[in-house]
Amino acid sequence: MTIPLSSWNATATRQAILDFVSTVTDDEHANYIPPPERIADFDNDGTLWCERPLYFQFAGAFDFLKDLAVADPKLRDQQPYKAAYANDLAWFSRYASNDMIPQLVGMLLHAADGETQDEFEVRALRWLQDARHPRFDRLYTELTYKPMVELLDYLQAHDFHVYICSGGGMDYRVPRINARKCEIASLHLWSHVTVRQPESAITALLAEASLLR
Repeated sequence: MTIPLSSWNATATRQAILDFVSTVTDDEHANYIPPPERIADFDNDGTLWCERPLYFQFAGAFDFLKDLAVADPKLRDQQPYKAAYANDLAWFSRYASNDMIPQLVGMLLHAADGETQDEFEVRALRWLQDARHPRFDRLYTELTYKPMVELLDYLQAHDFHVYICSGGGMDYRVPRINARKCEIASLHLWSHVTVRQPESAITALLAEASLLR
């Protein structure tokens, strides 16, 4: 018999989850929830994305900037290419807060100026196929948080509709979920960031990054 949430410590939190699922799936209990109404919502960060030393979508962007600097030496004295080329994570860390991330996104949009949607998707997929985490030396698609993955699987096994919500791009998230063989039919992906940004949104991000002249 498979033990649910087997990598979790035997704490009150784990027991509360088990008790909750047992209660809402018992059709004789007053708190029973029919399967169509069983919904669980998770943030992608800390669930399916490894967050350190960078959110891995930013790690992909970091490598993209480095590749551009390798190809064009003139870029090596300009930020953010200079920091990427020198592996200067400290320079990028100043943009890790929510109020600074739009500036970093603006820089990345500027760096990818002229890149089509299809080209971006190919680049993202190629990076995911080859890139390895600097600490664990594993593919990023292999790095998830095991206790959280166990929880997703446990809820899905009990007919919950599981949603993954994030500000991260879909092009980086969908291949990762496929890689861990998650049941796509019942795992829903939501993102408030899409690559196909309307022109006004891109202009606003570039302006915030002070990249418009």
